[in-house]
Amino acid sequence: MYRPATLQDVVDIKDTLREQDVREMYLWNGSTPEKGLGYSYLNSDMVWAMCSEDNVIGMIGVTPHNLYPTIGVPWMLCTPGVEYRRNTINLLKECKSYIDKMYDLYPTLTNFVHKDNTLSLRWLKWCGFKLISTETDFIQFIGHKI
Repeated sequence: MYRPATLQDVVDIKDTLREQDVREMYLWNGSTPEKGLGYSYLNSDMVWAMCSEDNVIGMIGVTPHNLYPTIGVPWMLCTPGVEYRRNTINLLKECKSYIDKMYDLYPTLTNFVHKDNTLSLRWLKWCGFKLISTETDFIQFIGHKI
């Protein structure tokens, strides 16, 4: 289940994010989970909490690109709870409608993901994003509204 996220959700999950997500934030810009999740939440045009029963297991949102107003920068940060099969199935069932909401605001979505963040890479492919190799340890993903 998805619902609009709150600042309390940031507080609740900042210390329990997946190791791959924490590592990715640190390698990208030296950010801590609290700063990375807080920045993403506060700068997003849309942000949702992903829940399993009453527990927040992740957050997903989109921030505006700092140079191009028609480009959105989607992000997702999760706890290990997202990896439980039941939660993964529910996440996949619902996530495309939230990606479509992002496309309604931004016709192009793009960001980068660390090459070792295998769960995120599989999810991005499933959502229809194109993956583009770079000369770094990060892979760009991009999608366009159809």
